[in-house]
Amino acid sequence: MPGVDRSRRYSQFTSIEAKIKRWHKGLGLSLEYTQLDRLIRAEYENPGSVGRAVRMRVTRAYPGFAEYLTSLKEDPLSMNMEVLLKRFGEYRSGQHLGQHQLAANCFIRVPGDLPKGWWHVNIPQNAKHHSEGIPWMPYKSPTQWRQKFNISRDQGFVLQKTNGPWWDPNNRKRRFSYTWVVVDIDGPYTGEFSEALLQQHLDYWIKEPSARYVNSKKKSVILNYTQGNDTQHYVKLCFVHQNCTIYLQLSGRPGTHSDPTEEMAKHFGKCLARHMNEHFGVPE
Repeated sequence: MPGVDRSRRYSQFTSIEAKIKRWHKGLGLSLEYTQLDRLIRAEYENPGSVGRAVRMRVTRAYPGFAEYLTSLKEDPLSMNMEVLLKRFGEYRSGQHLGQHQLAANCFIRVPGDLPKGWWHVNIPQNAKHHSEGIPWMPYKSPTQWRQKFNISRDQGFVLQKTNGPWWDPNNRKRRFSYTWVVVDIDGPYTGEFSEALLQQHLDYWIKEPSARYVNSKKKSVILNYTQGNDTQHYVKLCFVHQNCTIYLQLSGRPGTHSDPTEEMAKHFGKCLARHMNEHFGVPE
């Protein structure tokens, strides 16, 4: 770079690199090596530019955090970065939510909530995919929870080995089928912008191909489509409930015995709503 003394390059860039890494780690933002190189150069040439970009990125990545700052009457785009890091720590800890926050009991109960004839396809050793169906916080924030598990209605299949695959010992030509279930719940949103954020969730999904409202209330959107040359079938149900946004995705191979359906998505949606009502102490 022009104007850089090669003999002092480490001392000139190390402090910038450390600062950028600390910001991204403290704000829960991913940072790739090529991106880091580009940011170091940008900050060297235009001091303060990376800080502005990071502030904008964190508010887009965590709309609930942006709402939290608004409730404190603080502007994330102009506040000191150290204060921003402190506020994000408060947000991630959930201390601003009091007792009104999500928990694992808001999610689908496995296997109790499964539709009749379906069973939980669980491989305990495959914990990295959370196939056991236990909800967790992927971003270590109490406002963002996730759940994943597989289900099937194929009978007669067993694990060939400890970690798979599933096969029918009486008919090796039979192909095992399953539906992959993913649930994301964010919230609850509070404050003057909460309704706008909830509506934004619905507005985003209704614009997608195949999307339509489930009923006249327009508080839930369902999508039903295939992709990958019709090798993967998706049914998605996106709705708002108890000031939270809920994203439910079912996926499987089309035409198989365990092909996901809209009825299954609606069944799980009702289960989620019921459990959230119980958790937040709201009557049906």
